[in-house]
This record gives sequence, C-alpha cells and structure tokens, in this order.
Amino acid sequence: MTKSKDQVYETESLEARFKTALRNGQLFVFFDGTCMLCNNFVAWVVSNDPEGAVLFAPLQGKTAQFALESSERDALSSVIVISSEGKFTESEAVAEVLSHLPGWQVWSGPLKLVPLKVRDFAYKVVARNRKRWFGESEECPMPLSEHKDRLWP
Repeated sequence: MTKSKDQVYETESLEARFKTALRNGQLFVFFDGTCMLCNNFVAWVVSNDPEGAVLFAPLQGKTAQFALESSERDALSSVIVISSEGKFTESEAVAEVLSHLPGWQVWSGPLKLVPLKVRDFAYKVVARNRKRWFGESEECPMPLSEHKDRLWP
C-alpha cells in the first residue's frame, strides 16, 4: 500500500518534531497503549512533570513506527525511553523517567545502586503479569484535554 502525499508529509513532520523535541531535552516514553498499568504510569508521570519534559507515545502508534525497531514495537514487553542521552528499556527506562521528574530525581540514584540484573528481573516479573494484575483496555485511553499535546500518535 502506498502512502498519500498527506500521509508522507504528516510522517515527515512528525519525525521532524520528534527530533526537535529530543534536541530540546525532552524525553519520549513509549508504552503499551492497551496496558492499564502502563496508562496509569503515564498519568502518574504527567501529574509529577509540571514542566512537560516527558512526552508519550504508544508502542502501537505512528511515532513508534519511525522511532523504534519493529521488534521493539511488536514485543510490547518493556516501556522504552528515548532521550538525547540514548535509548533505555526496562528498569533503566524507569530510572531515566524518574531522573527527569522534579522531586523524584533523588530516587533515580538509589534505584541504580540495585544491580541491573536484579532490577530487570523484578521489572520482567511485573511486565509478564501486568495485564492480569492491572487489566487492559481495547485501545489507548485519551488523556485529559490539557495534556493531549503530551501524547503523540
């Protein structure tokens, strides 16, 4: 299937905006849009990020199509964070998000003192059971209107 001129322009524009946001120090959190734990994590981050430094996109969305490898999108097994510093997954992604939230940066350092294998093991246990424990949604819930600009397609 070929893309229309409008679809090509929209994707190019989205990619350009994505690169600009990264250059401006913003952080992108890619999450499973149907996972209620993931959606609650997004809502919690938004409520603790008054500066709007953290942006979000579902792994099933358009932004993820150009920003992530297909294997990363299809697995739906980890939140993925992209910043100007690089790409982070699993517990490293959580620590990276915390390091960008006012008042929560203090937890990022101690979290990183726990060995990575231990942190990632705990992350994987929760990730493997998250939909059973917290439920899932048919589609990515829409954010409050004042936060719509933080959720990318």
